[in-house]
Amino acid sequence: MIVEHLEVNVLSVVSLYQATRSLLEKSITNPVFAIMGSGAGGLGRQPPVPSAAYGASKPMLPWYAVRINSEGNSAVKG
Repeated sequence: MIVEHLEVNVLSVVSLYQATRSLLEKSITNPVFAIMGSGAGGLGRQPPVPSAAYGASKPMLPWYAVRINSEGNSAVKG
């Protein structure tokens, strides 16, 4: 069950970034890869989610968003 939540909540977004990275780099304007998360990713104010696997996967997405923004392509090379 944990793997399924990681695939949906984290790995799918990282895969989408990897797939679109070259298009973002070629953009002549200011490209944006916008990552949307949820309140379930907040470690300081954990909402009452019914699944520990779901809740544990949510903080990973904001972490990757920060890394992608600060490191660019080196953060998630495929």
